[in-house]
Amino acid sequence: QRGCVTALRSPLVVNVKDKGAKGDGRTDDTEAIQAAIDVVGGTGGTVLVPSGTYMVDAVDKKQRLALRSDMTLKLDKGAILKAIPNDSRKYSVLSISGVSNVAVIGGTIEGDRTEHQGKAGEAGMGIRIERGAKDVTVAGVTSRKMWGDGFYVEDAKNTKFCAVIADNNRRQGLSIVEADGVLVTDSVFSNTHGT
Repeated sequence: QRGCVTALRSPLVVNVKDKGAKGDGRTDDTEAIQAAIDVVGGTGGTVLVPSGTYMVDAVDKKQRLALRSDMTLKLDKGAILKAIPNDSRKYSVLSISGVSNVAVIGGTIEGDRTEHQGKAGEAGMGIRIERGAKDVTVAGVTSRKMWGDGFYVEDAKNTKFCAVIADNNRRQGLSIVEADGVLVTDSVFSNTHGT
């Protein structure tokens, strides 16, 4: 994970369960996780996601998980952020849009590929990095079963992917549409098929 070590800039750690997230694979945990993100954003602190399956709304732009600048999202090894099954042509489980100094470390981002309720579109993304985002590090994260791409980068600067896995995504493991400075190291992109 060389080049991807991110120093914690603040001792602040907020556990999503303290904001009401259940991680039971049934409850919509979007609001609780976003509440933790909103507290930590701008502080250099860390949002911690313990083991469990957290169902999240990946479609609604006003609802879906959006990271803020100057923060780390750390998922335990057994933590899964899973898209609530939908019929949308376009979604993102985790949005990193127009922000800077962000790290996502560990865990799994999972799409709704096997439960997707529509037939059209191919833009269901795991982590979408866009709109001038800069200094973004994604390390040790698995992104799988997306209707579209595991990881998607468009209009971003200095983006690093270290020891990531993209598995069984429908369109691409990683799309780099427009970027200035992308590092991909020690990563695996496998079983991409479908469109």
